[in-house]
Amino acid sequence: MSRTSYRVKKLFRGLAGGAKSKRPQPVSVCSDSSLRVGVASHTGPRPHNEDYVAMSQRGDFFAVSDGIGGAPFGDVMSRLACNAAVQAYDDGANVLEAFATANEFVSVVSELLGERSGATLLLAERVDRQLNVVSAGDTRAYLLRSGVLELITDAGRAHSFSNALNKAVGYGEIDPDEVTLLLEEGDWLLLCTDGVWEYLSEQRIVEMLTSGGNAPMVAEEIAWEASRVGQDNCTCACVYVDTLDDASTGTPLLPADLNPYGPNTPDSEFLT
Repeated sequence: MSRTSYRVKKLFRGLAGGAKSKRPQPVSVCSDSSLRVGVASHTGPRPHNEDYVAMSQRGDFFAVSDGIGGAPFGDVMSRLACNAAVQAYDDGANVLEAFATANEFVSVVSELLGERSGATLLLAERVDRQLNVVSAGDTRAYLLRSGVLELITDAGRAHSFSNALNKAVGYGEIDPDEVTLLLEEGDWLLLCTDGVWEYLSEQRIVEMLTSGGNAPMVAEEIAWEASRVGQDNCTCACVYVDTLDDASTGTPLLPADLNPYGPNTPDSEFLT
């Protein structure tokens, strides 16, 4: 058995709820000395949720994915992409290496299934004061600073008038889009699938990010409202930069009984 096949088998055993794994649970809050994080995912009017969001144990690495519409096993591909990336990061990979691992896993599984399928994938890694974002497809990252919302990733589509993606994981080796920026205290980051940015105006997103709510409440409000007004699954991670005085301790921040993977549920719960 090749190394890749072995790693795919090991990861799938975990996703299926093997003896050494825990059932994925919705996770919506995590914090360290600098970040406050909330995530949420809603199915919206679609019959299934093909979005997925996950974070590292330290709460300084985030993955958001959306299974490609019309392709088979979209929910499997988005879940696999996020979990493979987070697991690689927790094992010591940087954001680019985690992306390559996720793409490799999804590509192998897609080929094994005999029906080519894939997903968008956006990964964000905080290293001290720097944010590194790597992405493929139209899952996007926004920065809100001093009341101004800015798209910091590529638009992700082949044309502005088309839903066709410019890139996706699951189809072999690709060069992802990369962006790096320096964080400032008071910044908000919004990492979201097209079910959010396509149906909520930038003005409305700014209003919700600056409403005074904590990160889990803001994430839930954004995903919930997008699911009510839109036509797609709606998933987001909201990250508030509280302070940058101290570097991350590098110690796990999530309770031992709480799995960092998730949510991919009809209507996710969120924690306060």
